[in-house]
Amino acid sequence: MNLMRSLRRVQMPVTIVLLMLLVVCMAPAAWGAGASASASPSSAAKLSVAASVPVGKHANAMLLAPDGKTLYVTNGNTDSGNADTTVTVIDMAAARATATIDTHVTNPTNPRISLDGRTLLVQSGLNTNQLVRIDTATDTVTASVQTTKLVYYAASPDARHVVGVFADETGHKVNRIAAIDTNATGSALQFKQLDGAFLTPVALSADGTSLYGALMATTTSQPRWVRIDTATGSVEQDYGTAPTDMDLIHGANTLASPDGGTLYLPVSKESTTSLLLVNAATGTVRHRLTIPLAATYLASTPDGTVILTADGQGKATLTDTANDKTTQVKSNVCANGYMCGLSPDGTVIYGSIADNFQLTATDTATGTVSTVKTDAAGSESIIISPDGSRIALNGGESIDIVNTGRTIDTSSKNSKSSASAKPTATPTHTAVQPLAWIQEHAAAGIGIILALIAILALPTLLILHTRRRAATPHHRH
Repeated sequence: MNLMRSLRRVQMPVTIVLLMLLVVCMAPAAWGAGASASASPSSAAKLSVAASVPVGKHANAMLLAPDGKTLYVTNGNTDSGNADTTVTVIDMAAARATATIDTHVTNPTNPRISLDGRTLLVQSGLNTNQLVRIDTATDTVTASVQTTKLVYYAASPDARHVVGVFADETGHKVNRIAAIDTNATGSALQFKQLDGAFLTPVALSADGTSLYGALMATTTSQPRWVRIDTATGSVEQDYGTAPTDMDLIHGANTLASPDGGTLYLPVSKESTTSLLLVNAATGTVRHRLTIPLAATYLASTPDGTVILTADGQGKATLTDTANDKTTQVKSNVCANGYMCGLSPDGTVIYGSIADNFQLTATDTATGTVSTVKTDAAGSESIIISPDGSRIALNGGESIDIVNTGRTIDTSSKNSKSSASAKPTATPTHTAVQPLAWIQEHAAAGIGIILALIAILALPTLLILHTRRRAATPHHRH
């Protein structure tokens, strides 16, 4: 009975100790649960190769349909001895070829597509000089126009207007333009002479009256961005010096908005770039941004709110066009300054590195990097689907389709924030929070100490109680 009374007396202190132990031991789990519930999911991609799709002999260019469902690959390369006449049609979702279009011209290249996705244009190599129009609903050729000495061409957003850029009779200069009517295959071309030696076209206005491009006064001079009147061939506006190292041919750079209404013209100014946002219909400069590097690569989100620029060393910046704020990206994310891509929401930068056959994905907010091995690394352009879920890389004999592990909600036209980017797989990298680690391990240590105290407390109290009883004199009645 005396022992039971003693236990009852120490029951409350021991209970308090045990409750403290329970709370402390549960604390790490509670902190962890709170962190995981409040932390927003990382927008960094988890990359994986979905398929390597065989194409024709040496793919020379790729073009994604406006809806992002179909990829068109033009095949053939005279320099490598791999002549071809085909365009491979690839279903992006299924990651497989669904058709092969025979254009009946050698080495079709430089594909352009209308905004409604119904008309595809390609040009042949210099030896056959033809412009081909393809109906994408039937994957058949509907017109083939003879275009002697055609070097480049530009098409209006609806593909109804086409202006070609031609070499002169000597073949040493590319300084003539002519409108090409794909509905009148037998009509003669009406050439307009340019005041310059070499023109690389990048865009044509919706009405076909204004041609934009980089014009060199001589074969050795610095190119300048110009707007040309297609009716006369005269330069209507000069915007400034164009970058000499920027690829204007292979579709690697975003030089126009998806609807063709806005042009992005980077003007070189020594170690900086002045980026002009130009109204394609009128030629007026809507906005001017200063970029703190010499740009050789340019990409934009579809809504034009975020623009990525990179230099020849792979250093990159992101510009928020709404508030003219430019931030430097911490790591060199763009190999060679042009093997690069920007997710449609502007939160992930993709870089294609040929040296180690890797595609990288860098989260612009956290710097988290994901990688995947791919034989198509080093592709001259990185094509990203409108919802950001898939990437196409040109591997020459095949096209690698890569899953990004994330899908962007495109239901709202104004949605571009990283909150709308929903990862479809667990991110490969998780940041370690130092405070959470200390809390967790400190709590575990305190729990052990309190457990020892609880174990030792009860017998010690019982011993003290017994000694007290023994020292207390007993009185007989």
